[in-house]
Amino acid sequence: MATKINTGLNSGLMKFTFTDTDGDVIASFRLNPTDVRLAKRCEETQAYFRELSQKPQDGDADGLYRFNAELEEKICTMLGYNARETLFCELSATTVLPDGDIFAVKVLETVAQAVEPEVKKRAAAMEKAVAKYTEKYES
Repeated sequence: MATKINTGLNSGLMKFTFTDTDGDVIASFRLNPTDVRLAKRCEETQAYFRELSQKPQDGDADGLYRFNAELEEKICTMLGYNARETLFCELSATTVLPDGDIFAVKVLETVAQAVEPEVKKRAAAMEKAVAKYTEKYES
């Protein structure tokens, strides 16, 4: 029989939930804001959007479907896991919201607003912890 060890570790994952005006959850995902690979994946996603804005898109249904699938893939890659089941279950990446924004843009803006302060907060906590253990070695 295998030994099971539950550490109750606080992973530090941020959980994002999008609700509609009635308060019902319509999309959610999680993100590790201090994943060292996150910055690189965000840069790649930004480059994708820059490139996307420079080229014309196919206006037919097949072209839009392919574009949506590619956009969802890029966002899942940025998040570091396949978030399609919870993030794009009711709204696709290219869903145009009543205010004219595209859902994918809302997701990216929300990530950007949440991650920066969290990274700064955790970096300060880490510096404090490191100082606690290294100050006795400083002369």
